[in-house]
Amino acid sequence: MDLSGRYVIQDFIGEGSFGKVAKCLNLLNNETVAIKIHKSHLSNADIHQEVDMLQQISTLDPDQNNLVEFIDAFDCENCYCLAFEMLDKSLWDLMKERHFQPLTLNEIRPITQQVLKAFNALKGLGIMHTDVKVDNIMLVNHQDQPFKVKLIDFGLALPVRKAKVGMTLQAPSFRAPEVFLGLPISEAIDMWGLGCVIAFLYFGNYLFPGDASYEEMKAICQMLGQPDAHLLNAGTKTSQYFTKTGRFINPRWRLRTNNMCVQNTAMFPALPGISHATALGHQDDPHHRHAPHLEWGSIQ
Repeated sequence: MDLSGRYVIQDFIGEGSFGKVAKCLNLLNNETVAIKIHKSHLSNADIHQEVDMLQQISTLDPDQNNLVEFIDAFDCENCYCLAFEMLDKSLWDLMKERHFQPLTLNEIRPITQQVLKAFNALKGLGIMHTDVKVDNIMLVNHQDQPFKVKLIDFGLALPVRKAKVGMTLQAPSFRAPEVFLGLPISEAIDMWGLGCVIAFLYFGNYLFPGDASYEEMKAICQMLGQPDAHLLNAGTKTSQYFTKTGRFINPRWRLRTNNMCVQNTAMFPALPGISHATALGHQDDPHHRHAPHLEWGSIQ
């Protein structure tokens, strides 16, 4: 099968709710590329938003700034296709191959430095990634360039100026408290996501495990303590996780109990193009759903 008369599909190497990723041969230069084939149900607005972000990012040096190289965009048989440089495997794939054995600090440090450099480049363009997770950081060529990585998947990226209070962004296990609570959003949410990635690589488990937003917020409070009252007072979604006691005399917020909270799928519908399985921080892979979870006692 060929795409637009320029690319020949050699294999399908990934699939998600957005569509498929194909390994393709570019017939003009014999280079291997990865092509993201969007499903036809995605709206034109979603696709155009992604292409706009990619076009802005393509003004940057992809190798110097550790960003995936965007090559081409085209229509083919009622599907919209995006061509990228071919990379090796994601950090999730690496950890899965290692049976979730933690990386060393000497391995984690260069990964972190490279992603921070990518963040700095995006900040210069005023762009937030909003979906930083282990799936979206890929090794370039792990055999020849160990732990050389690039940030990928800008399908949910947006200009910082368009970030609105109350937007549901990020996979739950990598989601920042301000997103949960409905507080003002900035590039800081990407830093939080990177912190969760670092923890995953160090522990071999999710730092904030759970299949529902309430469980994530509960885990954050157990680890870091309850957010300050002035933040809870300002959050537009605070009442989904916390309840206020003593309303007139010395009012205080406390975390709701499990049976007081609505589960994640009802509270926060999946973002366009993202299934709830994918939103948990991974692709639609049944093995992902059984990734080991971090026990609190193991880090106390």
